[in-house]
Parts: sequence; structure tokens; C-alpha cells
Amino acid sequence: MHRIRQTNFIKKCIPELRKRNATYVTLIDTDEFVLPSYTSWYFFNVTRQVPRYEPGNVLRLLKYHEQITGTQNPCLYMPRYFFGAQESPKEKLQKFVPVPVDAQSFITQRFIYREPKINGNGKNLINMKLVPKIEKFDSVHKITSVCPELKDMWKLNQNHHSIVRVHHYLGTTEQHFFRDDPREHNRQNATNGNKTEVGSGVTTTKKGRKYKKPATYLVRGMERYERLNKAATHEDHGMLGWLFGFVKAVGWETAKELLEGVGVVGVE
Repeated sequence: MHRIRQTNFIKKCIPELRKRNATYVTLIDTDEFVLPSYTSWYFFNVTRQVPRYEPGNVLRLLKYHEQITGTQNPCLYMPRYFFGAQESPKEKLQKFVPVPVDAQSFITQRFIYREPKINGNGKNLINMKLVPKIEKFDSVHKITSVCPELKDMWKLNQNHHSIVRVHHYLGTTEQHFFRDDPREHNRQNATNGNKTEVGSGVTTTKKGRKYKKPATYLVRGMERYERLNKAATHEDHGMLGWLFGFVKAVGWETAKELLEGVGVVGVE
């Protein structure tokens, strides 16, 4: 079901986005956020020219990079960092948000500790003007054939070579376990972070007959949640401060309306 939904999205939505002259498109989860890689050494001269806490800084950064380098890429790889659920120090929590806003409501402010190493399965950012028609969809980690191979991305120092990155937040236990995981086709077998085989994987041959080997995923479970949380030991301030720019751009009254219900599980 997970793969089918993603494939249908690609087939139906990508052509529509082309008609609307969309520039860049990415497929990320609701607990993931895209931001400039301000720690990137290779792109340091680019990232330092783009204000850190202004809305639209990712798109502005991409256009600026194209302008000064003269290069365009049909698909960019975005490394992904996993953040745990260890609370930010109280003295830092409210420091980077406008006073009327409760920083505790925002996972990007509440949780600043992540795993030191990147997760190899990053995400893609595709340039709609350059990417060819998508005939085959592999996964959200490699949307189309022109996107980088995951095995090659594992070998790179992403802090040095990626202009944008993705932060993936574990959230509180209530937030993490609230939504269903569509990969879990059989919840009776999905307990305590064990692996379950779901979807269709690569085609293999056994005794002269071809068959689909199920893809293996780690399902949601408390054991895995605690393991991910324990591994998040590195302090990262990359997402702190964006609320200042957001409120400045739209005004406090509009911001208050748009932010109503943020951080409350079950609010649409």
C-alpha cells in the first residue's frame, strides 16, 4: 500500500505540478523539515549569503547557487538526520522564538539533539524544469533514475557536499505513535520494533522461478523508539530561529492564526 500510494502520487501530481510551473518538488514526511546546510564547507560561500531565518531561504539558496555557479541539477540528494526526544535545555528553549509563542509546541525547537551520523536513506529534491518524465518510481529515497544512487551517497561527507538537508524528528511518544505506518500490512506482527516484510522488493530467482522478495522495514515500536532516542546525542541548532523570520514576514496576528493547534496531536 505504501508503494502504491507513492506511485499514484508521482503519476497524478507530478504532471499537474509541471502545468503549474512548479520549480522544485520533494517528498518528505510530516515529521521532516528541509533546511539549508549552513554547516556545509563546500557551499559555505553560498550559504553565508542567504539569511538564515527568513522564509523561503531554501528556494532562495537554490536559485543563488544556480546563479553564481551556472550549474543546474535535475535531482539533488538531501542527507537526513534523525532527532531524538530529549528535551532542549530550558534556557535555550524559549530563546529562539518570539515571546508570545510557546516553544514547547514546536518539535523543531523542543528537540535539538540528533544522531551524530547521517542516515544513509536521504531524500530527493527534484528540479521540475530539468527532470525528465518519470516513467519508473523507485522510492522516496530515489524518486527517479536521474537521482543519485543511495550506495554512492553513503560514501560522501554530506556536511561538505550537500547544499540542503532534512531533519527527521522522532517526537514525543504520543506524536510518534499517533499516526499509522502504511507499511505495516499486518499489525499483529509489528511489535517491539521487530522487522516485518511488506511491499514488493527486488525480483530474485529461486529454482528457475522468478518471484518478488518482500522488502524489509523497521516498524514502529517502543524498543526502536527508545533506541533512536538514545542515539541522539549531538546538539544541532540548525532549525532554531526560523519562527522569528516567520512572524516577521506574516505579522503576529496572521502567525497566531496559522499556528493555532500546532503541537497538539490530532489537530488537522
